[in-house]
Amino acid sequence: MFPQGLPNQDESAPISCEATRRDGVRLPVEVRLKSYEINGRMRRSLFIHDITERQQLERLRDQQAREDVLTRLPNRRALDERLSEAMARVRRTLNPLAVLFLDLDGFKRVNDQHGHAMGDELLRDVAKRLQYAVRETDFVARWAGDEFVVLLEGVTAEALEPLAQKLIRLIEEPLHVGSSTLRVSTSIGVALFLPGASETAQELLKRADVAMYMAKRAGKARIELARPADITPKT
Repeated sequence: MFPQGLPNQDESAPISCEATRRDGVRLPVEVRLKSYEINGRMRRSLFIHDITERQQLERLRDQQAREDVLTRLPNRRALDERLSEAMARVRRTLNPLAVLFLDLDGFKRVNDQHGHAMGDELLRDVAKRLQYAVRETDFVARWAGDEFVVLLEGVTAEALEPLAQKLIRLIEEPLHVGSSTLRVSTSIGVALFLPGASETAQELLKRADVAMYMAKRAGKARIELARPADITPKT
């Protein structure tokens, strides 16, 4: 079927629209139009190109731009987008959001003793453990290096401590690779975002990050709750 919505005049740029094949399948196409005169009568020619593969490649590139190459977790860009959306839901639903900032303890030692390839294998394994430990609706991202961020929506303050302890125990389990045994722990900073909080996404992450460093200074393999954020008073 001829594509719908084509303009009556020539277009310098190609037009993207949908067409229907003879078998009824709809597909995206790119249309180029050109007008010309034959024997005093104006004619129009159209070149129609199936762009299904191009759109699939564009979607793949978009996905890769938001995916950490090593662990296949969402990367920092994807986290920024998801965090802003989650904070907006908190303001709408009044359900709190918890941000867990994790840093591996002893990861540099693994790299120094076993090499970076082993370190990469450990990071991939940690990523899988974190995904396994949380709900499908939760969000796990690799922040950078050996740092990870977990977003927990609709979680109570009372449930945070047991969950964070579970993550610590899970990451402390040794990873056996060939004849090598790799061991790390994790320090976790936790920041709660509550309805009415007057902070940005970056300020929320910063609170969790600072709490994580406090956990490290206090002895590692532990949890530290971030200071509360300022709450905007209701008018």
